[in-house]
Amino acid sequence: MKYLLLIILILIQACASSEKLSVSLDKQSEAYLSFPDYGRVSLSREGSYVAVTSIIKDRRVVSILSRKDMKVLASMPLEENMKVQNFIWVNDKRLIIQVVVSEGYLKGSGSEQFIFAIDYDGKNKKQLYPQRTSLGESVNFSVSFFNLVSDDIVDDRYLLVSENKYMARNAYYDLKLLDINTGRTKPYDRVKMRFGNYGVDNLKQARVAYKVDKKLKTTFYTKNLVTKKWKKNNFWSDKSREINILGFDKTNSRFYFLGDNKKTLKALFSASLSKTGEVSNIKEIFSYPHGDILNASWDKDDFKVLFVEYGDGRPKRKYFSKSKLSKLLQSLDLAFPGERVYLGRKRGGESLVMVLGDKRPITYYTYNYQKKNVEEILSANEKVRPYRKVSSKVIEYKTRDGLTVRGYYYKAPGKNISPLVMYIHGGPYGASDRWGYDGDIQFMVSKGFSVMQVNYRGSGGRGRAFEEKGYRKLGTSMQEDLADAALWAIKNKYAQKGKICLWGISYGAYASMMSIHKYPDLFECAVGFGGVYDWRTILGEGDSAKNEYAQSAWGKQMPESEEEQFKQSPVSLAKDLKKDVYIMHGREDVRCTVFQARRLKSALDEQGKKFEYREYPGIGHWFTAKNQGKKNHAYNEIVSFFESKIK
Repeated sequence: MKYLLLIILILIQACASSEKLSVSLDKQSEAYLSFPDYGRVSLSREGSYVAVTSIIKDRRVVSILSRKDMKVLASMPLEENMKVQNFIWVNDKRLIIQVVVSEGYLKGSGSEQFIFAIDYDGKNKKQLYPQRTSLGESVNFSVSFFNLVSDDIVDDRYLLVSENKYMARNAYYDLKLLDINTGRTKPYDRVKMRFGNYGVDNLKQARVAYKVDKKLKTTFYTKNLVTKKWKKNNFWSDKSREINILGFDKTNSRFYFLGDNKKTLKALFSASLSKTGEVSNIKEIFSYPHGDILNASWDKDDFKVLFVEYGDGRPKRKYFSKSKLSKLLQSLDLAFPGERVYLGRKRGGESLVMVLGDKRPITYYTYNYQKKNVEEILSANEKVRPYRKVSSKVIEYKTRDGLTVRGYYYKAPGKNISPLVMYIHGGPYGASDRWGYDGDIQFMVSKGFSVMQVNYRGSGGRGRAFEEKGYRKLGTSMQEDLADAALWAIKNKYAQKGKICLWGISYGAYASMMSIHKYPDLFECAVGFGGVYDWRTILGEGDSAKNEYAQSAWGKQMPESEEEQFKQSPVSLAKDLKKDVYIMHGREDVRCTVFQARRLKSALDEQGKKFEYREYPGIGHWFTAKNQGKKNHAYNEIVSFFESKIK
């Protein structure tokens, strides 16, 4: 009998896998939901060539274009599941391409890395890592993972990288020199640590390092340049879990970094560092009283902090450098009002300019220093240009226990109050919704739904204390924040009672299912993709089961007892479901395995509840570019579901 059941199960899954999961959408919807045409863009050292990543027929391609006429000179199709992590032009004619290989977004058994080199005309292509034997086979495959420490070339032939031997038993982050011609490496420096980072001065000397152990404790080190030895240095251990080292001043005697201040908000600091590794004169330079510094840029030519970004909505900037680069960037800020502008280093007579907004995808320009003008060269997604996009409005409300929560509201066209979709971000801890363009939201708005996002307690960007307010409260206070957001929206005429649905991915899926169970009088329906529905099982399956850092993090964040984990899980509330839900899941998901969805399905079936359920074969935690058809299908299902409930 058990063999017959197994055969039936296999046949059922085979039928499900063969189901046509594609749909014909109008051109506007397809444009909004499409993945970007272009990803990374990089100018060569003298500005003669442009390297870009693009998607052609659901496959990623690296192309090198002539900057003069933007014609393609060479193309290198990537293998399935390859994604470009970094471009490094080692001179004006040779490009290093760092590629990550995975089965999809959190699908399959992890990732590997390749490093290729290619000339501007497609010649002299070489696989630098993993190196190949004389028979063409890769050696040391998946043993190491390289992170670029500096894009400056050392001794005209090396890149300075940190090497993580993540599959080795004694895995350490070593500093290595990677030969740009052969792919061979040679030792440069080492602090015995499994996970961490290095701070390197302008002479490419490693000066500061920190490691994070499996219990998430941070230890800091500084190097004595006289003895060439590293030593523990607790100059920051009691203040922050880690720091982000931005750079060293011109004398290499003072470094700048982001770290938590006394209010646990990420702030800008500087500190003196002697040649013997002593840290002194630590100063807090700038902080934002209502949240973290979100981003910082370093002026490599002026050896100073160029700017920091902070605030809600479109981030504000505080400039520090008074260099020509700083003045130029501030003038470009004025040229693109309401957007954010980033300026690359000067390459020949031009610099690459990247412009971000919330009403259009990333757009790339070049600034010509002689003509003193900008020229658009690429849009990340040209297909959406003809269609209307709405901007976001920053919202703020008080929770029932007095906490201030902020978020974003996108209003659907029309004078009347539109049905509202609360789009809940994943994570949850440390993640947040940020200002910027989101095609999925524009799609939802185009269908007549207003959209609201909230950065509930536990989200990032508001300081460590705000994040920790969500610890152990996944299904309690964090859900109350969402309910309070809906009540605020009704009170302030952003929504009507009986016209609010929930939608989310990962933790957002969990929160959608949790809140629809807990607050049936407030929410009409919920859709979740790739959610956790039973906290008792998350650490024993998926990629978290093999990740000691994830185990440690969740150990501090999840409800402590198994009984409490069950109480804060949707599977425990199945009997209370009164409204409609749609459960979606990728069958190959390794973050939240498909068994999470199946457990919730079983719990609802046992209670005789009616609901919608769908598994997507070949999909991980979310869709990737090669799964565009299935993504379109999922969103068509979601909109149809919402239309049947709240329109």
